[in-house]
Amino acid sequence: MIKMKNYLKITLFILITVQPIFIEAQTSKLTKTQWLEDLNYVVLNLKEHHPHIYYRISEADFNYEIDLAKEEIKNSKSDLEAFMALKRVVARVQDGHTQVWDNGFLGIENLRFPIRVDKFTDGVFITVIRKDYQKYLGAKLLKINNIPIDKVLEKTTEKTNIDKEEWRNNKSL
Repeated sequence: MIKMKNYLKITLFILITVQPIFIEAQTSKLTKTQWLEDLNYVVLNLKEHHPHIYYRISEADFNYEIDLAKEEIKNSKSDLEAFMALKRVVARVQDGHTQVWDNGFLGIENLRFPIRVDKFTDGVFITVIRKDYQKYLGAKLLKINNIPIDKVLEKTTEKTNIDKEEWRNNKSL
């Protein structure tokens, strides 16, 4: 196990090299019109049934996210790209109980990274990792693909749901 003081810069090339190949290789099962209908259905249900949809995002910002998603869907090259545009709209509500799941349609239900990272007051560390990479457990992440870790976390929150601000940061290891 690497000690915390031995900071490690880890490059996860999968974020840039493997994911785009996966997206390009996938064939579409739904038309762009069907994806836009799904987006409209999700938005309508969110607005009608979510008890506090505008608690963490203004109505104007939410509507802007919807417009962006519509453009992304119109320009999407695969179902996965369309799904991620829809997922980002739902994630912008920032409610951990309100999410969009694949459920097998896209075949990504098992697409997971072999690590888990958590943000603490003193940095971002690997807290769970596959057994064959245990030597990296506890390593501090500074960059991923030469992108500073704070920018990476900022990007990932666009498509993830977090219920409470304090859950974003752990207090200690």
